[in-house]
Parts: sequence; C-alpha cells; structure tokens
Amino acid sequence: NEYKSYLSMETEDLYLGIDLSTQSLKCIATNSSLLILHQKEVNFARDLPHYNTTDGFIRVGSTVTSPVMMWIEALDCALEMMSKTLDISKIKGIGGCGQQHGTVYSRKGFNTKLDNLDHTRTLVENLRGFFSVEQSPIWMDSSTSELCWKMEELMSGPDNLAAITGSRAFCRFSAHQIYKVALERKDRFNETERIMLVSNFLPTLLTGAYVPVDFSDGSGMNLLNIFSKTWVPELMKMYGTDIQPKLGDPESLSTFKPKNISQYFVKRYGFSPNCKISLFTGDNPSTLAGLLLQNNDIILSLGTSDVLIGCSDDVAPSRDCHVFCNPIDDESHMFIICYRNASLGGVKG
Repeated sequence: NEYKSYLSMETEDLYLGIDLSTQSLKCIATNSSLLILHQKEVNFARDLPHYNTTDGFIRVGSTVTSPVMMWIEALDCALEMMSKTLDISKIKGIGGCGQQHGTVYSRKGFNTKLDNLDHTRTLVENLRGFFSVEQSPIWMDSSTSELCWKMEELMSGPDNLAAITGSRAFCRFSAHQIYKVALERKDRFNETERIMLVSNFLPTLLTGAYVPVDFSDGSGMNLLNIFSKTWVPELMKMYGTDIQPKLGDPESLSTFKPKNISQYFVKRYGFSPNCKISLFTGDNPSTLAGLLLQNNDIILSLGTSDVLIGCSDDVAPSRDCHVFCNPIDDESHMFIICYRNASLGGVKG
C-alpha cells in the first residue's frame, strides 16, 4: 500500500482539500480516486502559541474571536511544509471549507494588494495591516442577543425571519456579528472594503482576488433569502448603510467557474499556473456534499456539538431548526438541528 501511494504521487494528478476549522487548518492531498496521499495539520494553540488562543479562539466574556492573521500564518505554514514533501506542481485543483458564521473584514486596498503580493515574503508579511477588524468574530460568540431581537422585530418576528432566511435570529450568525462591528466600531466598519465568511476568505487568498460566498454557507448568515438566493433588501439596510457592496453577490457552488491560482503561490511554492481554485463552502454543507446525501437522507454527527443534517426538496423553515441552500443541488435544501454544547453531557457522564 505504501508503494502504491508513492507511485500515485509520482505519476498521478493530485487534488488538495483545505479545512479551516476552529482549532486547526488541515490540508489533504488525494489522487483522482480520492486516495489520501499526503496531509498536514497546523494546530493553532500548539503550533502558533504566540497568538495566545485557547484551542484557536479568544474568549472575553460572551465575545469570542480568532485572530485573522493566525489563520493566514497557518496557511503559510501548511503550504511550506507540503512543498517540502510533495510535488506541489502536480496539484490540479483546490477546494475546501471553513467554519461557519465567522467573518473577515478586509481594509480598502486589500484586493489591489492581493494582486501585487511579493512572493519572497510570507502572506503574513504581505498582508499585515490590511484588515479593518483583526479579531474575527466566530460561531462561538454569544454577545449579540439584543441585535438578534432587533432583527426579528424588523422582520415581524422570528417565524417570518426563519421563513425567509431559513433560521430565526441566532447570536452566532454572521448578520449580528457584522451589526455589532457596524455599531461599536463604526470607523473600522467604514474602512472595510469587503466582508467575507471564512469559506470565501480562503479562496480569495488563493486566487488573489475576491471570491463570492456560496449560497449554502451564505444561508448561515440570517441575510440570504434561501429561496430566491439573493440578499434580503430590508436586512441590507439595517446597518445604517447598504452593505450589499461589502458582501458582493453570492453564487452557486455547482455552477461557479473555477479560477486560476494566484501567481504568488506559483512562484513561492511551485504550484502549476493552471491549478484551479473552486468555490469553498461551510463545514456543515461540506459534510453533506462529501457524503453525497440524497433527498430524505439524514446523518448524525456527535462532536463538540451534536448535529443532525439532512436534505429535501420540500422544506418548511421554522424557528426550531436551520434550513440552508443545498451546496450540491440548487433545487434542494439542507436542514440542520444543532445542539451546540451537547458534548458536555457525554464528558460529564
């Protein structure tokens, strides 16, 4: 088996998957048969201790964030390690996922900077100072309760909000994290050129230009109409200014045309200039896509949170669950029931 794996790396095209989760960044290289040939992991707390996180995040009361430069340095480290033990030039395509709900705020001029990166310097060295918010709010944050109530009131109640966006207002959802930045750090918000989710932040770095959020991960924001697949106009204007230009237009994962990798990665690590970057999605939609769930299938994940995931072409959103656009079928939807701290019962038991 080891000989076969070595032979595959020598002769076959490779494909790279990247997962930016709460605790780590993982890279996995496979062949076209999905045989795993190579993998690297950067654990934030263990490998990047200078960011002073606990398991990849920083908690101050009910506010929970992660340093955006930590995520970038993790990508630097992972690709540097892989380039020393793998023929990077054989990688033909890159896809991936990111933790849901987390938001990244790039400063004006970021897109231009991406197109002019110095390949002799790390991403961290190139991009330091180009983020208007350096501590990215993540899914564990619970500091936005009052803002959730305001959104539900604006949309005539939690049931009506859920009927449009797929969920009632939840503290961890991106809309309320963005709202908090707009209210409490107005100067930083005004400096922001683009607001990204973790899932479209990664391919933005890899392509050297802004990449849109996909419909499925965008469904976890409380901002997207999950049926028309457009931003909800009333919600776009609740920030005191229309934030649609800061979000860009969402796109379908299945119809997005992959982009070429940035010349920065070609020159620094040896990627082929023809390596294609696909649209990434959130970790929960990625689970559904990876297991190829069909309508009326369900899966149960027992992790830090207990998560029930399924898909159907006939959904009726309510306040009791989440309904997202299906990442691999534009005519279908996925549903999620999540118990965030469910693992505590098992640990104590």
